[in-house]
Amino acid sequence: MEKNTEIINWAKESLGAKGYILNGSPEVVQATPWSSVTRFSTSSGHVYLKQTPPGLSLEPVITKILHAQFHASVPEVIAMNKDLDCFLMEGCGFSLRELLKSNFQPDLLCQAIKEYTYIQAVVGEHLDMFFELGVPDWRLEKLPLLYDELVGKEDLLQADGMTTDELRLLQELSSKLLSMCDILSGFKIPPTLDHCDFHDGNILIEPDTKNMTIIDWGETVITHPFFSLITFLNTAVRHYSLKEVDQVYVDLQDACFENWHELLSQVRLVEAISLSKKLWPVYAALGFCRLMMSSQAEEFKSLFGRLSGCLRGFIKATEEYDGVTECCVMEFLSDKMEVVLLNKSLEKQTVEFLNKHEETSLFLLSNLKNYGATLTDDTYSGNFKCLLKNKEIVAVFALTRIGNLLVQTDHKADYSEVIVNACLKESVSFRGVISDWEIAKPIWECAKLRIPFFKENVCKKEILFKLSMGNLVNIESKHTIEYLKESNYAEWSALHRVLMSELKLNLDQEDAEAERKRFLQDTNNKNWLGLFVDGRLVSIAAYIARFGNTGQIGSIFTASDMRRRGLMKELIVQLLLDGKNNKKMEKVILFTDENNYAAIGLYEGLGFKRIGYFGLLFGEHQN
Repeated sequence: MEKNTEIINWAKESLGAKGYILNGSPEVVQATPWSSVTRFSTSSGHVYLKQTPPGLSLEPVITKILHAQFHASVPEVIAMNKDLDCFLMEGCGFSLRELLKSNFQPDLLCQAIKEYTYIQAVVGEHLDMFFELGVPDWRLEKLPLLYDELVGKEDLLQADGMTTDELRLLQELSSKLLSMCDILSGFKIPPTLDHCDFHDGNILIEPDTKNMTIIDWGETVITHPFFSLITFLNTAVRHYSLKEVDQVYVDLQDACFENWHELLSQVRLVEAISLSKKLWPVYAALGFCRLMMSSQAEEFKSLFGRLSGCLRGFIKATEEYDGVTECCVMEFLSDKMEVVLLNKSLEKQTVEFLNKHEETSLFLLSNLKNYGATLTDDTYSGNFKCLLKNKEIVAVFALTRIGNLLVQTDHKADYSEVIVNACLKESVSFRGVISDWEIAKPIWECAKLRIPFFKENVCKKEILFKLSMGNLVNIESKHTIEYLKESNYAEWSALHRVLMSELKLNLDQEDAEAERKRFLQDTNNKNWLGLFVDGRLVSIAAYIARFGNTGQIGSIFTASDMRRRGLMKELIVQLLLDGKNNKKMEKVILFTDENNYAAIGLYEGLGFKRIGYFGLLFGEHQN
């Protein structure tokens, strides 16, 4: 009581010193276990006094910085007292929630989101100043440790109603959380300042001007920007009886994306926020635990079960994620997806679909031609499947004998969950994706989340090049270059295995007999060329896929002791001439690592043009 009197006296003295004339007695307008707010009626309008626990005492400092340095829509702090953990701020209108309860206006909710995401955007490049203040670090790489610390508070959680079995399950989900955080990090959405309690109840609005002010920054942390936006969406669902399929909800979620459209496509943003929603219960639990630790425990008796409720929400979220079915309705697709095996009736439509995307579908087209549409003992065979939407093909994919997924979609939506689920029902174990980068990466992230104990080994983003044969530049060969034949197998195998090792790909998980069989098939089709120096095979290159008048070259390699002699350029030119003159090819494509500057220079010097990016993503199952 003495402290309350001291705080009120300080507020009156501070207001008097600044020229405010008080009208009547102060009035307590809000009291929670972690803060209280008192309103003063003055000659210059309402002024509010807020008291916080020491653990949340950064609120006036953060608010002042946001107001003064970033011109953010936050209250103006009149005075603060660090010793008493309180501060005074100007009144800024009335509760947005109260206004909307009587007159629901979705546009005002969208406006509130945009005011907040503006703050997220402008503050994002200045996080160091907030770290220096002591704002908690909840970035995604820190979240697993924070989670482990939280679920380790067994006495606290049991006192809040959690059972021993639930606690054990939460501890087991630690690795799942780590994987989910890694995947969300892969979207490259940068961390920023997070309000931690952003909703319409913490937004004030001036009825006449519709100017908004975001209050209550005491729980601020630094983390992924979507978490606090999900808090806002969840609150809107609860208070205004919205559903995620409602257009109002869709519009609100789209407003959340406004600052990130240059970074990611709409489909990828939806995927990112969908994953963020599954992690959100952990974020909410951490926030509530922080409030509890900042206040007296007995004051939280009326909120019994809230902390454990958040954590049960995480358990449910992980269960729901694992429950995706093959024919599912995705969050951002209104039509049912149907996966069917490629059959005779679909063969023509499938080839036509792949031909539309020829430059990124050559592996599929070539394998379909060479090995057929079903899985056999051949290394690159696989069960070809079509993803149908309204009976039209929107994706074609095949999981090969060695576990690499070849896939092509229409790029109109993200079909990752449907495709991955279909692959997990195959007899072959999934271990990688080879496709257009924009298709491969989301499938890969989905697969890593779906497959227990799956470790990423390789994630390569390759530049995709194309050459029209009419632009081919001829270079006279100074060495012996010829088709490889059976007698070259031993030398070829040694070079090819070093190539795979250097690239860290190790694509061919096949025994020596299967490798030899594949080599003989390729040599019979005259796919491999080799360059010889004094009878020794030192450079190799091949047509690794061919369909119609288009070829794809790859497996380009020179022995380490014979490099920087121009041998590779010499060999590639002869391989291209062979394609043009003997195989009637009009176009050739290839891909190389985006950091392989020597190879990039070589290909561009030969006339290749960049046309996109290709993904090579591989992993392994761990026991």
